[in-house]
Amino acid sequence: MRIDTVLFDMGGTIENVFYDIKTRSEAAKQMVKCLEEGSIDIKLSPEDFLPIMLKGMAEYKEWSEKTFIESHPTEIWHKWVLKDFDLSVDQVGKISEQLAFLWETVGMERDIRKEAVQTLEELKKRGYKLGVISNTPSHTQVYYSLNKYKIRDFFEYVSLSSIEGMRKPDPRIFKKALEEMKSSPEKAVYIGDTITKDVIGSKAAGFAIAIQIRSFSTDRNDANIDKNVHKPDYLIENLIEIVDILDKENR
Repeated sequence: MRIDTVLFDMGGTIENVFYDIKTRSEAAKQMVKCLEEGSIDIKLSPEDFLPIMLKGMAEYKEWSEKTFIESHPTEIWHKWVLKDFDLSVDQVGKISEQLAFLWETVGMERDIRKEAVQTLEELKKRGYKLGVISNTPSHTQVYYSLNKYKIRDFFEYVSLSSIEGMRKPDPRIFKKALEEMKSSPEKAVYIGDTITKDVIGSKAAGFAIAIQIRSFSTDRNDANIDKNVHKPDYLIENLIEIVDILDKENR
């Protein structure tokens, strides 16, 4: 059956993502400032808040990856990161999206892959329906990045785990995207940078083809995967390769 729908992961796939202790430290600094501006004084310096932030987000990540649940930003920051500060849900809720956005944009460096625009243009010329499915604790970061890169209009559907309440590799988030795009799994391709979330999830949802492109975090995310059991249909080094792959598949 002819492929007519192409869905992408965001971070690590459409864009390069990098983080280290320097980016995380800057995020902690801006978060403390954000908390102060929200009339929340945690009585800690950014340096002292940093390990608390990292521990809370690591614990949340471990839980969410086991349950396939993506919590609302308010719950993430109130229950996991700021749990020891005796703050009300309302207090945290007023600034939770700002904190999530800082985690995603200051705590990480992001830039669009140089071949992304050309790839999207070629796919659009060929009439493919394009979409994004992204695991993210923020409601706004993905849209911010798509607009910043001037590629938002390529995509007719954008799915965020923080809004859906579920995260890849849960096959339901893939199936819902296809329903919204009025497509079906046997006509769909998914491109992502991990086997754990992208390949396993899209294949569980019945996608015809799963394509992997490696990123900064691929090895970390896929460290415990048996690559003899779980593997993509194609492993690429450059997004533009997708065009030739689909030209061949649709002959």
